[in-house]
Amino acid sequence: MDAPQQDGSIQVGVSHATDGLRVCSYCGARNKEHFEYCVRCAESLDSDLTEAFVSPSASLPMVEILFLVSILSFVIIWVWKSAVLVPANPAAKTPKDAALVYTLPDEGPNLTNLDISKAGAKLKEALAAFRAGDYEMAVVFFEEAAKALPFNANVHRLLALSYYHLGDLERAVDAMTDAQQLTPQDYDVNNSLVRLHKESGDDIGAIALLQDYLRTVDEEDLDVRLELVRLFRKLDKPSVALLQSEWLYQFDSNDAEFTYEYAESLRQVGQTSAARELFKKAIVLQPDNGKPFHALGIVELQSGQLAKAVSLIEKALEREPSNPEFHFGLAQTYEKLDQIPESLAFYESYLEYATPSDPRAEIVHRQLKLAKIGWLKEQEALREGNDLF
Repeated sequence: MDAPQQDGSIQVGVSHATDGLRVCSYCGARNKEHFEYCVRCAESLDSDLTEAFVSPSASLPMVEILFLVSILSFVIIWVWKSAVLVPANPAAKTPKDAALVYTLPDEGPNLTNLDISKAGAKLKEALAAFRAGDYEMAVVFFEEAAKALPFNANVHRLLALSYYHLGDLERAVDAMTDAQQLTPQDYDVNNSLVRLHKESGDDIGAIALLQDYLRTVDEEDLDVRLELVRLFRKLDKPSVALLQSEWLYQFDSNDAEFTYEYAESLRQVGQTSAARELFKKAIVLQPDNGKPFHALGIVELQSGQLAKAVSLIEKALEREPSNPEFHFGLAQTYEKLDQIPESLAFYESYLEYATPSDPRAEIVHRQLKLAKIGWLKEQEALREGNDLF
């Protein structure tokens, strides 16, 4: 078993065989003593670097157990490549719990000892810079490490996150795409890449990635289908969103989120009565969630039931006070009621919480200034008129 360190932790990533060779604790391969990376799987043999790529809660078995685990891993990969796996039942486990198969290309990492040595030093510097929040230096070092370790998905992923922290979404997408191509079934990498596409304004690219992911995995990924529903609605494809959300609702009609999304899709295609009933059901299923209260309030607003709309959206705001959509909804409702001071107040609070990417914010800001001026002039004229009597 790996020896405890002075701080009580156990060194992972390497064991020393009796013949003087270093045994990789990931795949069981034997490496020469001076090697910093395993010749078979390219994982680090240095405990300082290993901590960045191994979960702190990972168990640390004996060398013999590790060797058996490595054999089992190759068997699993062989079975996967033979395409004889039976697709999993979607209800059996969530996608986030699914085991993901990750293999290097058949040719393996094309590295010389000099490359490995350089990559080791650069990785240490890159990780130190990343942890310190110095993302500019992290990018420099991760770029160098990526050249030396082109098949290491973790390096590309951390490079992408470094670019993201610098606000360079284009390069972040490129680096995360490299990581995704190395690990096409990795849920977290795919999820990160979808988020980057969305933040870059590339919703179509996000949809394509999600659809490719669904074709890759061996089970229905409900989270991916849910994200597709929202993206299709955003791209004004309500009929496609309705089909996806209906499938999710039929899969589990007692899931609050599936119920809400199906109701939202129904509302978008004009099926107001059906949407109203499902929003009510979503409220019963998840009474602490503000979204169904707000959505039902908007339905009542559009139906002319203004008092009901105010009551419902206020309940939504009680549950999520910083949600800009709820402030905007109340501002519109009070405007319909001709309660201008209340409407102006909620338009102002909407601007306080609105995100910079919200296209309505700039318009509301301009209109709010004009509305305030107009309302003040109107009040002044009323006062002057009253003074005449």
